[in-house]
Amino acid sequence: MDARRTDRIWLIGGIVAIVIIVAAAWLLAISPKFAEADTVQTEADDTVIQLTKLKKDVAALKEQDAKKTTYQAQLDTLVKNLPETYGQPAFIRSLKDAGTRSGVEVTVLSAGTTLQSGTVATAAEMPLAVTASGTAANMSRFLTQMQQIQPRAVLVSTINLGAGEDEAQVSASLTLTAFCTTSELADSAKSDRTDRCRIAG
Repeated sequence: MDARRTDRIWLIGGIVAIVIIVAAAWLLAISPKFAEADTVQTEADDTVIQLTKLKKDVAALKEQDAKKTTYQAQLDTLVKNLPETYGQPAFIRSLKDAGTRSGVEVTVLSAGTTLQSGTVATAAEMPLAVTASGTAANMSRFLTQMQQIQPRAVLVSTINLGAGEDEAQVSASLTLTAFCTTSELADSAKSDRTDRCRIAG
């Protein structure tokens, strides 16, 4: 009887010891491996997410780069409207050319001092006094050329009309304001720009 009891105690003790050993092995070896595996999996998932985002970013950059020529052309067009230079000689020539196309004789009397625009902080205003003579119809075409067709932004501030050399002619004294920008723009013609737009001190 005692022998059986002793054997049973040893058996129970052995089972308990095995359970303790298994539990200890789990806590000391297997469980940390699972935790490590979970960490690695989480990091792998994060890497996949980051890689997916980077691929999207790269694709977007490639798409933008493919449109670079289009963007540059749009910028160059805008720079013609609001250039980075005073460009007075070229602008005066464009006024006279517009007059020739419209059948109007144009004379630029004076160019005023460049001033800070009261509307746009990065724009400068260049006042010009201009006289023009021609028929009323041609004068109308000339004004349309200045305001709508020629590329540079121009504001006609005042127009004073008078009689011309004959009844069919009219004479006009105009005060114009041309604009340029003090902003740095990456336009294609930057290397040719020497009279940069600056506000007179």
